[in-house]
Amino acid sequence: MGLGITRAFDQARSGRRQVVFVTGEPGIGKSALADAFLGQLRDAHAARIAHGQCLDYHGVGEPYLPLIEALTRLAGVPDSAVVKKILAAQAPTWLAQMPSLWTRSERSALATRGRATRERMLRELTLAIEAMAAGLPLLVKLEDIHWSDASTLDWIAHVARRPEPARLMVLATFRPADPAADKVGLGGLVAELALHGQCKEITLHPLNLDAIEAYLQARLKGEGAQAREMAPLLLERTGGNPLFMTSIVKELPQQHVVTPGAVVSIPHDVRRFIDRQIDDLGESDRTLLTAASVIGREFATAAVAATLESEVDTVEATCARLARQGVFINKAAATAWPDGTPADLYAFRHDLYRELLYDRLPATRRATSHVRVGRRLETAWSERLDAIAAELAEHFERGNEPVHAIPHHQRAAAKALRRGANAEAIHHLRRALDAIGHITDEVERARIEVELRVALGAAFIATRGFGAPEVLDAYSRAETLCDRLGERADLFPAIWGQWMFRTGRGETTAGRRLGARLLALAKKFSNTGLRIQAHHAMWSTSFVCGELAQARAHADAALALFEAKIHQSMASSYGNHDAGCCARNFSAMALALADEGAAARAMMKHSVAAARSLGDPFSLALTLYFTSAAAQMLGDVALATTNSNLSVQMATDHELAQPKAWSMGVAGWCVAENGELERGLALATQAIAEMHLIHSRHFLPYLLGLLADVHFKAGHEAAATKAIQDGLATAEATGECFYNAELFRLRGELLARSPEGRKEAKASFHAAITVARQQGARALEQKAADSLAEMRSGSCE
Repeated sequence: MGLGITRAFDQARSGRRQVVFVTGEPGIGKSALADAFLGQLRDAHAARIAHGQCLDYHGVGEPYLPLIEALTRLAGVPDSAVVKKILAAQAPTWLAQMPSLWTRSERSALATRGRATRERMLRELTLAIEAMAAGLPLLVKLEDIHWSDASTLDWIAHVARRPEPARLMVLATFRPADPAADKVGLGGLVAELALHGQCKEITLHPLNLDAIEAYLQARLKGEGAQAREMAPLLLERTGGNPLFMTSIVKELPQQHVVTPGAVVSIPHDVRRFIDRQIDDLGESDRTLLTAASVIGREFATAAVAATLESEVDTVEATCARLARQGVFINKAAATAWPDGTPADLYAFRHDLYRELLYDRLPATRRATSHVRVGRRLETAWSERLDAIAAELAEHFERGNEPVHAIPHHQRAAAKALRRGANAEAIHHLRRALDAIGHITDEVERARIEVELRVALGAAFIATRGFGAPEVLDAYSRAETLCDRLGERADLFPAIWGQWMFRTGRGETTAGRRLGARLLALAKKFSNTGLRIQAHHAMWSTSFVCGELAQARAHADAALALFEAKIHQSMASSYGNHDAGCCARNFSAMALALADEGAAARAMMKHSVAAARSLGDPFSLALTLYFTSAAAQMLGDVALATTNSNLSVQMATDHELAQPKAWSMGVAGWCVAENGELERGLALATQAIAEMHLIHSRHFLPYLLGLLADVHFKAGHEAAATKAIQDGLATAEATGECFYNAELFRLRGELLARSPEGRKEAKASFHAAITVARQQGARALEQKAADSLAEMRSGSCE
C-alpha cells in the first residue's frame, strides 16, 4: 500500500498531478499510512505539506473548511512569506477566508475585495496550489472527506480533471461505508474520476491471519506458539481491524497471564471495549473528555472550560497529561481566538472515542453543554461570527435553542452564497425555516420568515430559474407575510422578490403593480439603494411591455445613482445579479430595437466588462445572454454567436437554468444563420422545452420568434406558423409584446409566399409597422417596411 503512494508521489514530482484516495473502514489504518508517508517526506524535505481535516458537524458545515485549514497551516510554516505572496497574487478571494494570517488593517483591506463565487474560488485556489508546487512538490492531505462539504469535493474533482502538468499530489482519506459519503455523492465522484484515469484509489483491507500473528510475535517478544494460538481469536473478535486489534493487544500486558483465554474474555463488541476504556478513566478525566466530545473531533481547551464552567488552566493541564498518555487524545496546535483568548487545540485519536463519550451524555446535560459552548464561542468570535456560523448554528440546535440558531444559519447561508456554494446556502436556510415556529412573537416571526423566504427564493432563482415551483413557494409565502406586516423598508426585498417571480412567470400586470409599489416605497423611505432596485423592476417591466423609452429612462435613472462599491453587494437580496449590469443590458436591447446601433454596442461592451470584473457567474451569464440578444436584434450574427455560446457554457457549468434556456434560443438562431439549419432548429426547440421545464414565460415570445425565423428559413411553413401563433398568444397572455412587430412581420413573410395570402400579408406588415412605431422600435419598423416593399415589388414568391 505504501509503495502505491510512493509511486504516485514520484509521478507528481515529475509533473504529472496525482489525486490518491486511501479508503477503508474506521480504524483500518488510513491516517496511519498517510502520516507515515508524510513523515518520510518531512524527514527528506522532499515536499511542502498542507493538511486539512474534515469534521462531522451532523449538518452542512462550512464550505471549503478543510482547504482553508490546510492553507492556513501551510502559511504558518517557516517559509510562509512565499505562500502568502502566492495567495495574494493568485487567490485574493481566499485571503479573506484565513483572517488569522492577517493584521486587523490587512483584514479590513481584504473585506473590500470582490465577491467570491464558486467558479472564482475553484479557479483561484487551483492556480495558487499549482503555483506553490512549481518548485518543491506540494502534497495536500485531506482527512475524512466522507464528512466533506460539497464545495471541497468540487475542488478535488476540478484539480483531478485539469490536464495541465503540476508537481501536485492530493492525498485524501475516507470511509466508503459511512452514510455521510453517500450524502455527498463521494462514491460516484471517485468512480467517475477513476473511469477516466484521473485518480488512484488505494483500499486498505483488514489484517489477515498471518499479519496478526506477525504483530503478536513482535508484541509478545518472540512467543511464537502463544501468538499462533491467539491470532485466530483476535481475527474472529476484531475482523482484522487494526485499531480494534491493537487496542485489545495493548491490554494484554495488564493481564497476569497472557493466554488465548485473555483474548476470549474480552467482549468482541468494540463499543463495549471502548466503553470499558472510558470507565477506567478517573472521574475528572472522563468528565473532561465527555465535555470535549460536545465540541467535536478537534476541540479548544477554552471551549471545554466553558462547558464545564471550570478554569482553563486546569483543563489545559489535564489535556496535556492525557495527550502524553496517547490513548484518547493528541495535541493538535496552539492558537488564539479573535478576542485574544489563547486556545490550545487537541483532537481525539479516533472519532469512535468521541462518539461513545458523546453518547454517554444525558439529554439535558448534552443540551446544556452545547449551549455553553455556543455562547462562549459567540463571545470570543463576536466580531467575526460568520467565520464559525455553521458551527454555532449546530451547537444551538443541539442545545434545544433553535431560535438562537436562526441568525447563525442566516450568516452561514450568506457566506455560502458569497462562495457560490448554493446547495449549502439552501440547506442552512431550510434549517432556519424549520426553527421559526419556536419564535413566540408573531410579528418578529413573520419578519424573520420573510428574510429567509426571500433569501431562499433568490438562491433557487440562480439555480432553477425565475418560474421554478420552489421560487413560487418561497415568494408566495413572503408575499402573504408582507401583506400582513404592511409597508416597511425592511420588507422591500420581499416585495422585489415577488416582482421578480411574477415577471419570470410572464405576469406583467402583477409585475407593473409591484414595480409601482416599489417606487412608492423607495420614495417614502428616501433610500438610494431602494430607488435603484425599484427602477430595476421598472426597466425590465417597461421593456418587455414594449415601452422602450420608459425602460431606458428607468435604467438611466438607476445608473445615475449606482455606485459599484456601495450597491454591488445588494445582489444577494435582489435576484442574485448586479443591478448596474442589468440596467446596461436592458438599455442595450432598447437601443438596438430603436436602431441606435453605435450606442447599443457601447453599452454592451461596458456591461460585459463590468460583469467580468464581478467574478459572479450568474451576473455574467445573464449579461452575455442579454448582449447576445441585443446583437441579434442588430443583426450582428458574429457577436450574438460569441456571447450566446459563452452564456450557454457558463450557465451549464454553474447549473443556472434561466440563462441557459434563454441563451440556447439565441445560439440556435445564430447556428441557423451560419447555415446549419438542422442544428440551429434543434437548439432553438430545446430552448423552448427548457423554458417550459422551469415554468418561465419571461422572454418566451422572443424565443418563439427566433424559433419561427429558423423554421421559416428551413422551409417549415406549418411549424413556423405555429411558432408565430404561440408567440403572439403568449404575448397576449403575458403582456410581453416587445417582439410583436417581428412576429407580425414573420407572419406576413409566410403569407406572402402564396398569391392568395398577400392581402393578409399586407395587413400583417402594416400591423408590424404600427406596433413598432408605437413602441419606438425603429429597427423592427424598418424591417417590416422592407418586407412590405419587397412584396409590393413582386420579389416575394
